Order: sequence, then structure tokens, then C-alpha cells
Amino acid sequence: MLEPDIDQKIGSIYLVLQDNLVSLNPDLCDVDAFRFQLLCENARIEEKAHRTREALDLFLTAKQIYGGDFLPSDRYAPWAEPMRRRLYAVYCDLLSRIGNLYELRGALNKACQMFHCLLDADPLDETACRRLMALYARRGLPNKADRVYKAYRRRIEEELGEQLDPGLEALHRGIMET
Repeated sequence: MLEPDIDQKIGSIYLVLQDNLVSLNPDLCDVDAFRFQLLCENARIEEKAHRTREALDLFLTAKQIYGGDFLPSDRYAPWAEPMRRRLYAVYCDLLSRIGNLYELRGALNKACQMFHCLLDADPLDETACRRLMALYARRGLPNKADRVYKAYRRRIEEELGEQLDPGLEALHRGIMET
């Protein structure tokens, strides 16, 4: 219950009625989904201004806030689906950007962790697969790159019934030949 001791004469201080629409009072209610989006937006601004430390801090804070699917108890509510898709896309972008920023700083192990998280979130993300394979190759870990490649290939073949992109196969061959 939002306000168990609500004054019936005054009404709720947490709910606002405007233009026949009921919403939460933004001055009194903190919505994690909105805070997540704002942090990501501010991080992209910092990143664009080449303030990578600040961008990374904001992205990492946003990553901690992300709680998974938007309104998981209403998984099949059609009105929640656009927000769910938008937050998921922002989250996947966030993971990629964190990985990129870690790579720029030379923190290749942490970059690998972020691209693993991205593949966990979106197992069919070919760009994440490529980046992770290349990072493992840079770290001198071709066997790990091989495992990433084989797991990705299996998912593509089993879930989509498709063949891999020839460029990804070429990357794999190049890594394994060195």
C-alpha cells in the first residue's frame, strides 16, 4: 500500500492527476528505470566529451541499478513492452560501452567480463562475440576465444538454423592460426 494513512480530503501526495493521467509525483518518488536511463544518458554525454573516467563511473552505477526486465510480474502486459524493450536495449548498449571503455584503459580482463555479460544478455549478439574473441586473442588466450566462437556458432545453428558470418569464421581462423 502506497499511503496507508492517506487523508481522504487532501488525497495522495505521491500520485498526481494531470490531463486525466495518474502518475507518480517525480519530486517524491524515485523510479529506478528512469534513474537508470538518466545515468546512461549522462554517461554518454561524458563519453562524448572524452571524460572517460566520469563516463565509466556513471555507466557502472547504472549497471548496478539495472534490475532486469521491466515489471517482470507483468511480463505479458502489452503496455509495458515498449519500455521493457527500450531498457533492455539501453542495458545492452551500456555493457558494450563499459567494455569499450575498459579496453581503452587497457583493462582487458574487465573488458572481457563486460562482453561476457553482453553475451549473457543477448546470446546472439555477433558484435559482442567478435569483440570478446578479439580481446581473448590480445590477451594471449586463443583457447578461450575458441570456446566463445564454438558456443556462439552452436547458438546460431540451433536457435536460428543459420550459418555463421564468413567474417566471424575468418576471425576465428586467424586467432587459431597465431
